[in-house]
Formats: sequence, structure tokens, C-alpha cells
Amino acid sequence: MTWLKRTVGLLAMLLGILGAAACLLGIVQAWSLRGQVDELVAVVAVKVDGALAKVEGHSQNANLYISEAQDSVRELNARVKSRVAQSRDVPLEEAADIDQIERQLYARVQLARDVIGFVGSTLDLVEQLSSVVQSASLFVKKDTRTMEDLVADVRDGKREMRRTSELVEEVTTALAEIREHRDVEENAKRITTLSAVIDTSLTKVKQHAESFDQGVVKTRATFTDLATRIRQRLLMLTLVITLIIVWIAVAQLALAVIGWRLLRRV
Repeated sequence: MTWLKRTVGLLAMLLGILGAAACLLGIVQAWSLRGQVDELVAVVAVKVDGALAKVEGHSQNANLYISEAQDSVRELNARVKSRVAQSRDVPLEEAADIDQIERQLYARVQLARDVIGFVGSTLDLVEQLSSVVQSASLFVKKDTRTMEDLVADVRDGKREMRRTSELVEEVTTALAEIREHRDVEENAKRITTLSAVIDTSLTKVKQHAESFDQGVVKTRATFTDLATRIRQRLLMLTLVITLIIVWIAVAQLALAVIGWRLLRRV
């Protein structure tokens, strides 16, 4: 029976030592993994915030271009009406001020459209980065509503700017016909109608832009809070796992002690 007790004791001691070593390795791995995820969340959160800050700045530029485009379309309409009233069928080749306003209107609408397009592409990147943060959120409550609202505002703004660009093209065509003595008064009235529609369309874009700006502020706060909560929960989860592994390790060490005592009794 001595050899049996010695075998059992030796086996128990080896299993206990191996189990304790495995527990120690598990603790190291848990904290290492926690550090990697924590660092990833921190880096991505900073990138998301930086991208949203850039988007916010470009959105403000878009607002400026839209306001300037509204000024241009109103001034263009007023100048055309004034020139037509004064000159009747006299072509407007000499109206350098109208040419300049026309170019300004076209340029400002294109700038606003390009900026909104850039904001949309940047938002796609932000959405991809935010999905990384949300995938690491574990049991933290997720809130993607603000991001959906931002995407919707950009989509609606882009659609409205496309429509505005088409209307500006119609204004350009009408001006060209006026310069060629073709339906001067009718084209002037057409420009008045188009100007009102363009003004209304740009106002809608501004509303989307203002809603977007508010959403960006909320989204930045949401993701900063989400990243903080993720890191806190990761720390808590790692501590709980560590305590569980320590409890298992104590049991393994107890097994090793029992095995050692059996060996000593033989």
C-alpha cells in the first residue's frame, strides 16, 4: 500500500502544482488581454473624437458656404430683375456684375456640396471605427441612434444639394438665353422662381446641417462616455476573473499540500 499512497501523493502534488501554475498563467493572460483591449478602445475612441471634430469643422464651413450661396442667389435675382426692367431686350453681355454673381453662386453651391460629400465619406470612417468600440462594449448598453441620425442628416443634405445644383444649372441656362435675346422676360421670371426654390432648398440643407452639428456634439459625448464605461467594465471583469482564478489556484495549492503530506507520511 506504501507505493500506492506514494503514487497518489506524488500525482496530487504534481497536479496541484501544475494547476496553480496554469492559474498564474491565466491571471497574466487575463490582464494582458485587458490591457490590449483597453489600449485599442482608447486609441479608437481618440480617433473617433478627432474625426468627429474634423467633421464638425467642415460642417461649419458648409453652413458658411450655404449662407453665402443664399446671398448670391438673392442678389443675382435682384440684379437680373433690375437689368431686365431697365434694358428690356438689351442683352446682358455687358453685365459683368451678374456674371460675377453667377460664378459665385455656382462656386459656393459646389463648395457646399463637396464639403457635405467629404463629411459623408469621413462619417463612413467614423462609423467603422465606432463599430470597433461598440464591439468591445461587452455588457455596456449600446447607443447607435445618434450615429444613425448623423448619417440620415448627411444623406438628406446631399440629396438636397444635388437638387440645388440642378436648379443652379437651370439658372445658368436661363441667363444664357437672356444674353442671346431669347425670351428675356420669361427667363427673368423663371430665374425669380428658381431663385426662390434654390433659397428654400438651401434653407433645408442648413436645417440638416444644424441638426447634424447638434448630433455631432451629442455623438462625441456619447462615445467618450462609452469608451470610459468600457474601460471601467473591463477592469471590473478582469478583477472578477482574477478572483475566480485565485480561488481555483488556492484549491490547486491545497491539493499539492495534501499530496506533499501523503508523501511525507510514507
